[in-house]
Amino acid sequence: MTKTVKVKGVDVCVKSVSLKDDTNTIKVSLWRELADKSVVGKYLSVTNVVVTSFNDEISISTTSKTVIEVRL
Repeated sequence: MTKTVKVKGVDVCVKSVSLKDDTNTIKVSLWRELADKSVVGKYLSVTNVVVTSFNDEISISTTSKTVIEVRL
């Protein structure tokens, strides 16, 4: 589900999704135009992200340089 948050006084879209592989699952926050991407059920390559850790949980956030490629 996409929501709108204020960043420096400007409304910005953000969507939270989970990515899963054979070893684990990680929460990913898709910001701005990447929040509009349809990624559910697809194999992805995600590069140029920011990795954070909070309360022993690791998550990923996209940046202006993030590239999301759908893999076949």
